[in-house]
Amino acid sequence: MKTRLAVGALACLIGVVLIGGCGPTVMAKYDAGVSLQNQESYLDAIEMYRGYIAEYPESPMVPHALLRIARCYVGLGDKPNAMAAYKKVGEQFPENDVANWAAAEMREIENKDLVPEAPPTE
Repeated sequence: MKTRLAVGALACLIGVVLIGGCGPTVMAKYDAGVSLQNQESYLDAIEMYRGYIAEYPESPMVPHALLRIARCYVGLGDKPNAMAAYKKVGEQFPENDVANWAAAEMREIENKDLVPEAPPTE
């Protein structure tokens, strides 16, 4: 019994160090942002991702949240903020694979005029 408790405590500690928290609550705000983004509630998603980044700045999901912020701005048709968000990923996380994705997406929209995505039709 003591061994299981010690292992559980160790796993939680590792979660705190590596992810910035322990258990599903760490990802709740990020997942809520994904859900809002999927519903095309881009401004709300951006705020949720920013809240996640502020709350868990050491999380390995921060570059993903920044990339998702850029994609939300693309969905809003806001090219200047999308480009700034893409650049931020590359500047803050140059060694992360997400930086490569951000650079590729940035090149893709660089010479395009963005228009906000149309709301889904019923």
